[in-house]
Amino acid sequence: MKLFGPLVFLLITFNPVISQKIMALRQETFLRTAAIKPKSTVVPLINICPKGVTCCDDGHTCEGDYPVCCQSDCIPTNATCCNDANGGYCDKDYPVCCQDGCIPADTTCCDNGGYCEKNTYCCNNNECCTNTFKNKRL
Repeated sequence: MKLFGPLVFLLITFNPVISQKIMALRQETFLRTAAIKPKSTVVPLINICPKGVTCCDDGHTCEGDYPVCCQSDCIPTNATCCNDANGGYCDKDYPVCCQDGCIPADTTCCDNGGYCEKNTYCCNNNECCTNTFKNKRL
């Protein structure tokens, strides 16, 4: 019991000192955090465009024969934006983007940029195969 008496005395004596240091550290941290100002950018909630003009997300506008936004460019109505590095688009006659070109609807794009008709798929060396052919090979 004699051993615990001095130990309890030391804990009671040093506990307020330790608490004061912790509070000082917490206050320091709070002050540092409070000193950091967040960056703010003002973004309008609604883009107000003149009648007949389309405002695009990146700030440019489209109008006339090319009223639709497509990346940083403008494309005609009823065209498909390809969202590729070239910024190209496909028109209504060949509306599907395929590699660097456009293919008809209801077709399958092949790795070589060609395409296969409906109900077929790309196979072998840039050929088009049907499910019947595939089942026969199994």
